[in-house]
Amino acid sequence: MKAIILMACLLLFSGKLWASCSATPAMPQSWDLSSIAVTSSLPPGSDIPGSQHTFSLSGTCGASGSDEVAGDPIIACYYGTGTEIAGFPGVYTTGVEGIGIALTNSSGQRVIGASQNCDTRNTSLGTLDTNKSYQISVTLSLVKTANDISDTALQQSQTRFGLGVYGKSGLGSGGGTNTLSYTGNILIRTESCDVLNKTIDVQLGTVWPGLFSGTTAGGVTPDVPFSIELNCDAGANVNIRIDGTADDSLAAGVIKISSGTEGQASGVGIQILKGDTTPVSLGQQWAITPSASEGNLSIPFFARYYLNGQTLSSGSANGTATFTMIYY
Repeated sequence: MKAIILMACLLLFSGKLWASCSATPAMPQSWDLSSIAVTSSLPPGSDIPGSQHTFSLSGTCGASGSDEVAGDPIIACYYGTGTEIAGFPGVYTTGVEGIGIALTNSSGQRVIGASQNCDTRNTSLGTLDTNKSYQISVTLSLVKTANDISDTALQQSQTRFGLGVYGKSGLGSGGGTNTLSYTGNILIRTESCDVLNKTIDVQLGTVWPGLFSGTTAGGVTPDVPFSIELNCDAGANVNIRIDGTADDSLAAGVIKISSGTEGQASGVGIQILKGDTTPVSLGQQWAITPSASEGNLSIPFFARYYLNGQTLSSGSANGTATFTMIYY
């Protein structure tokens, strides 16, 4: 196990020394990354699961003497002393071999551009509206860039980005306080788990109204078991997260059936349950405890149809969810 101390990862705007754009929540902000693991099986170029954090900001520009206008783009630039890593556009060195840093806009585009005067309008974070207000989200993440990772402290000077209105003001209260940062440690482990069944087809079968436990919202069909199969190194610590589009009922663990299919059913969602038959919490991770010894591990789940209270009609009722393994 290697320990990497994450000293700071700051987002600083490189424009004016004052700011005529407010920011809510107030700047600066930080997020405690705590401990996380990077596994040998993670392909280079991938965001390190669990390292991503999204910062959402809103505010208004237009203090006295400012020159912002509606439609001005809000951009970000890499403002650190590191360099872009060859073969990984938008990923910059951190001072730790094998780990880069990236900033991603709400469209999933990595910001590519460095220096105080960079122009990243092609990957802008948003624009000022007619009231010269904005609402943006950016995601800061660490990226695995090589299989060999050193146990060196991240260099603050290599991890800075800047946010602001292109060619004009920074976001926040100015004076260098418009910053976002990580705090905490990163634990680099060689232990990992390989997922043996990356695509899982769960057949819920053909059902009819009489199979549901009730005729009103909350009625369910019999549970159909499935599992995620892992092969883990001894002592691997694993979290799992399941993501999917929530059903309109907002019931726990219920995903919406796929849309756009001719002859699609209505009135149902698909509920995913843990092995103890409690519904999963979509988008939230929980701990899995592998065996202390090396070998295969089966994580049990169940799926079933769930009446969501809308009018029930027959047709196809398929759905998709994704699962992510996070190591710490």
